[in-house]
Amino acid sequence: MNSYTITRFLGQHFTNLLQLALIGGTAWLAIYLLRKVSSRIRASLEAIEDAGRQARLKTLLQVSTSIASGAVLFFAGFATLALLGINLAPVVASVGVIGLAVSLGAQALIKDYIGGFYILVENQFTVGDEITVQQVTGTVERISMRATWVRDFSGRLYTIPNSEVRIVANFSRSWARAIVDFNFAHSEDIRPVVALLQQAARQAAEDPEMQPILLEEPIVAGWTNLTPWATQIRVTARTQAGKQRAAEVLLRKYALDELNRAGIQLVVPPAQTA
Repeated sequence: MNSYTITRFLGQHFTNLLQLALIGGTAWLAIYLLRKVSSRIRASLEAIEDAGRQARLKTLLQVSTSIASGAVLFFAGFATLALLGINLAPVVASVGVIGLAVSLGAQALIKDYIGGFYILVENQFTVGDEITVQQVTGTVERISMRATWVRDFSGRLYTIPNSEVRIVANFSRSWARAIVDFNFAHSEDIRPVVALLQQAARQAAEDPEMQPILLEEPIVAGWTNLTPWATQIRVTARTQAGKQRAAEVLLRKYALDELNRAGIQLVVPPAQTA
């Protein structure tokens, strides 16, 4: 192709080439600015001390940037096809068919991403929270747009799709309640037992390990349940969120010490027979 042919081609298609360059340049500039803004926002998120909240916001930022970049490329592609004179009706139809097939084949994945979006936006739980979801109780180790990873107290790591996260019990928000139940024989006089447990509760409240996590004085609720094999007495304490298990350990320790000194025996549940 000689210079005359090139000059003639440029003269005939100069406007279209200029428009193509404008579309490409605008798309590149938009994506560049999106990434610049995203990088600055990500840098500002590093100052957040809450690791869970920081990870949640970074995930939302990454997803938002990807969606925005995809939208820019999508519209730039359609504008280019229209400028080249390509009939977009068959393209739109084929895109619709492909989109329908993908949506039918990836409904579960789409539901997972929608569920993950709501988990992150509503701050239902964060990394490090102790939760119960889908009959699994444990600590949240990771959250993505697709799934949540929870490790239970025996060390097993569960991967739960976010679409399955419907009802969540979060033990790490605001406050929690330590609950300890003691079972005694029906023949035991509960009045001295309650007095001993109240004394043990006061001692537990004065423990240096208990004081920082205790929000209210422990309460001995008296007998709370009557079974064919025992009378149950409950001790409760309002604690900082996520600290209820540590409080339960101390309540048990002081209660057992007092009961042993008084010679009062606990009753264990009868063995289950097949």
